[in-house]
Amino acid sequence: SSQGGFNQSRRTSNKPGRRAGSGDPNRVATTRERGIGTRETKNGAVDERVRRQACAALTTLLNADATAKHGASIKSLTLGERVYAKRATYALTVETLRYLPVLRIVARESGMVDVNTSSPAGCAEGMKPCLLYVLMYEMLIGPSGADALRLPGAGGAARKVASAEDDLRKAADSLCEEHGVAHLREVLGKLTS
Repeated sequence: SSQGGFNQSRRTSNKPGRRAGSGDPNRVATTRERGIGTRETKNGAVDERVRRQACAALTTLLNADATAKHGASIKSLTLGERVYAKRATYALTVETLRYLPVLRIVARESGMVDVNTSSPAGCAEGMKPCLLYVLMYEMLIGPSGADALRLPGAGGAARKVASAEDDLRKAADSLCEEHGVAHLREVLGKLTS
């Protein structure tokens, strides 16, 4: 018998975790099939811990880049032992970093970031800049959209960014119009070419 661990292969009751319709009454659903360890909660929102971890990883990466010192790698920051929902944190960090040039322009044009100091301003004042970018990515580009920022348990920073949705969307639409594209995802290609 195993001590201290949970042996799923010995489960025989039809309790939550069973995959319905699998044909095998003794088969237990994997953690992936049950949605455990993914970045999304039951209602499709990104977990607040994942946002905070992505923010911390972005902060470390951008500080290392600004000081021209070697920092930790994206993988070590997002896939380490102490990271909750590793794949989700990695995905959110990489995607936010990928669209960071676009997000910075939208934040500046919408008044969410002070043009002179590059620090959050307006309703985002006091917020970590990287958290602002993570939340903006989630709202404007990510799959869950702005509704996820308004859910109970989304956090104060998420609600602040959600309250500025009109300004952010207006700035994003003008940027898209300026580059002749339909979505912010396409602006990135125009900026890098």
